[in-house]
Amino acid sequence: MTEKYFTLVPKPGAAIEDVGKIRLQILFQSALTGFTPVSPSSKWKLPAEPTRLQQVIQEWLQTEENYVSDLRILADRFMGEIKKKQLLAPHEIKEIFANLDEILDVNETMMAELYMKGSMELPDVLDVFETHLQNMDCYIEYCSNQSNASIKMEEYSKTYPSFGDFMQMTRMEYRGLNAEAFVVKPLQRLVKYPLLLREVKSADKTNPETPRIDHITETLNSIISRANEETNRKEQLRRISTTHKMLEKLGVYQKLVKQHGAYHSFVYSSKVLFVDMNEKQEEPHPAFFVIFEDFLLLACLGEDTAARIYCHIPLLNARLLSIPSSSGSIKHKLSLLAVEKNIELEIQSVEEKSALINTVHSLQKDALLSKLGSISPIALQNAQKAIETSTHKDALAEKKTEFLTFVQQQKEERKDVYQDIAKCSADLQEIHRQIEPLNRQVAKLSK
Repeated sequence: MTEKYFTLVPKPGAAIEDVGKIRLQILFQSALTGFTPVSPSSKWKLPAEPTRLQQVIQEWLQTEENYVSDLRILADRFMGEIKKKQLLAPHEIKEIFANLDEILDVNETMMAELYMKGSMELPDVLDVFETHLQNMDCYIEYCSNQSNASIKMEEYSKTYPSFGDFMQMTRMEYRGLNAEAFVVKPLQRLVKYPLLLREVKSADKTNPETPRIDHITETLNSIISRANEETNRKEQLRRISTTHKMLEKLGVYQKLVKQHGAYHSFVYSSKVLFVDMNEKQEEPHPAFFVIFEDFLLLACLGEDTAARIYCHIPLLNARLLSIPSSSGSIKHKLSLLAVEKNIELEIQSVEEKSALINTVHSLQKDALLSKLGSISPIALQNAQKAIETSTHKDALAEKKTEFLTFVQQQKEERKDVYQDIAKCSADLQEIHRQIEPLNRQVAKLSK
């Protein structure tokens, strides 16, 4: 497909009312050609010897034109065609494209005002951008939907053959770019704005517009931060919903809620593959690894509805350890240890692996502090450090149980046990020191 452009050149002294007319021209030409009518090569010309600031401003304006063009493609060629051909229901379209219409309205109107001004002077560009900055809150809703949009596009491509065919066709039409590549562009553009402003600021450090640049950058960073917070909130809700459905499928949801307050104590969940090292298991099994405030749950997923809880481990009885990746391997693994349990978990990504370890260790630390709140903080810190760094499961489990039992007895008798706790902590550290050579040998063998 050949891209067609025309150039909008505002008349000198054009009034603000002309913005609407220019935007209508943009929309009209878009309807005819399918592309936003911009001509970067002729619209934003540089002088023969441009300054660094002029070059940065030109890049800003040209990339903004390209971005608006991509938004128009996304709205017309993707969302518009899906609506027209009724490939998805309205609520399914919303799940993918969220409030795209609002994003397009903000940036297309801003582009029309930049056309009207016809200026590459920094104060003029900042005037237009600052005017529309207050409307960019709409990016929060859109950007926080990115993860869900990707999931739904993949899901609907499999569920609806006609939608899957459409996605494949558009990939071939747009230089191998699929809908997801266009859907993510508003997020990419939002995080690009502070970078462009930073380049503008560094291009001329004596520029009188620096305070205004700082204010705009601060506002944009606030929008990005709020978008991240909303993304995390939605991701947590999605995890809770997925876990809820999984527990209901297992037929144990009501039991867990009644006995453990599972719904309210849910913290994190992750889809994993697992191998029970104590069993003759040849292939990894898919499962949900669910973290609650006081216990860990591994739910085995079967090919049919015969899913079941594989193991249910009290939080303080469990050890979650990182398994170093072997040479050439891209797998991310953890070891879940408990009494008579030795389970190897394969995680989807290194970020997910870190999240699981940090979540479990944080909960265990809080649980210990809660149980032993009146004990010497220094002794507790030393004991906790020894517990977290030790990898010798038998000595660790035995000494940890001994430690907790001893402390509880002493607390009940209201005796001064600080010196004894310190000694117990020192014992744990000594165990760690003794097994360190063994750990190094194991690490060498694993390589």
